[in-house]
Amino acid sequence: MGSCPILAEGAGFFSELLSPALAALRPYRGGRQDEPLPALFARLVKQVGSAALQQVEEEDEEAWNDEEWRPDPKVLAQLLDEGVELIKSGSSQAKWDAVCDLIDQFEDDKVVLFAQPVETVSIVASVLEQRYGIKPAIIIGNQPDHERSSQVARFQSDDGPRFLVSSKAGGEGLNMQRARYLIHLDVPWNPMDLEQRIGRVHRFGSRKTIIVDTVVAAGSREIDMYRIARDKLALVARHLAPEEFETLFSRVMSLVPPKELEVILGDASGPLAIESPEAEEIGRLVSEGFRTWSNFDDSYRRQADLIRAANPGEAHWADLGAFLVKYCGATDGPGATFSSFEFSNDEIISVEENVKTIQVNGAVYACGDTGGLTATGADGGLAINLGLNLDWVQRSLRDGLTPNRPAGIAFVNRSSSLEAIVQCRDIVTCLFFLRQQLRHERGRWSESSVELHLYLVSTNNAPKEMAGEDMARLVRALVSSSRVKDPQLVQTREDLPALEQELGSMLRTPTDDDIAKGVRYVVWPLAAVSIVP
Repeated sequence: MGSCPILAEGAGFFSELLSPALAALRPYRGGRQDEPLPALFARLVKQVGSAALQQVEEEDEEAWNDEEWRPDPKVLAQLLDEGVELIKSGSSQAKWDAVCDLIDQFEDDKVVLFAQPVETVSIVASVLEQRYGIKPAIIIGNQPDHERSSQVARFQSDDGPRFLVSSKAGGEGLNMQRARYLIHLDVPWNPMDLEQRIGRVHRFGSRKTIIVDTVVAAGSREIDMYRIARDKLALVARHLAPEEFETLFSRVMSLVPPKELEVILGDASGPLAIESPEAEEIGRLVSEGFRTWSNFDDSYRRQADLIRAANPGEAHWADLGAFLVKYCGATDGPGATFSSFEFSNDEIISVEENVKTIQVNGAVYACGDTGGLTATGADGGLAINLGLNLDWVQRSLRDGLTPNRPAGIAFVNRSSSLEAIVQCRDIVTCLFFLRQQLRHERGRWSESSVELHLYLVSTNNAPKEMAGEDMARLVRALVSSSRVKDPQLVQTREDLPALEQELGSMLRTPTDDDIAKGVRYVVWPLAAVSIVP
């Protein structure tokens, strides 16, 4: 089999047959409008060659040989010529004219446009510059971080460009809140990408209305693929409300391998029919995506059940929320709900669950286990999932638990709830300790579990440890108890400091089994609270 004169072997060969097609590509990926064609060809060969090499490395290199199929040079040349003629025709501008018609409705407001391939970003940026006389800000994948931040800053400034055109690289982590209008120039395989794009413009807490448009060619295979995937999933989710189905569809499609979808669409010829083999393959991928999501959801719920069944002496979500409200400036929120999905009689049904919320600095936080799902308030606003991973929560807990001055004993009055738990007429002092396990493995120490220990010390008796649900009830009762007005009149045991040191040393001492396993403990005295009759 002879070599193709258009795509001849060797990076340095440039055929004049490619000139019209190469010229139609300019400007290509940041290149100049008048970039010499041989230089552009060399760039293309380098990029395509790198992609091919990566594919060979991922597959079986031994199966790669020179006898693989090569395109017919005459047919390829004819297709390239037809492509050039199509670009020169008015029909190639129809999509961009539709985009400009949308923009003209936005008056002078700023607009963000998203596209998948970098080539489309370059074309749209050029169209906008020619049409409106404004060079847009551009976000693409190969930009250094400082250049990307600079482009966003330009767009956000009052005197900056009106348009920002971004590839997929701008879909995560960037703040483009200056814009009210977002235009999708294509439909990504993963619907979650659409949601991430919208999240760049409509950030949490924003009260402005965002207008989102999607411009796609009617009858395209991408639209057919979405339609078929939705129809297949709807067969097992026909009783879900529309907004609930959209949520499920996004989660399932995010688990469908995009490369397999590309292969299916690439092998298809003409529009996709619902009964076609390609449609059956899409249905299979969607079904596998749902099973993957369902298995993950089941596993997550089992793990959540294990967490709920853990030592009840550990803090609950309600405890964290109550602490933040009482000591850290948070206020009780209006409450929220979130949707979860489960199988019932071979159908997917939606279950609405309630969750408590708190408010901090105008933001609403869901104070409960939502399984990673986003909760929605009665006003339609979204609630951020509360957690110890949030910086402000960590700072609040650290500031609340580590005062700037030495702390002595806290004195509280014995309430009826404390009376039922302590069951002692004397003054009882609660000594709290935090113990963390350290494990020595492979020459280094690693942090492990953290435990809360509580000892009750009465006037004449030895310390008694309290654990489990009794400890949890006592902690909650202490939080709601009133303080003693004049603690100087209260007489406590004189040996309390020595007892605290003794108990801390005991908790810190490893057993023989701990020593054999390389386990040691770090212990912090956490609090001392005396309950006064």
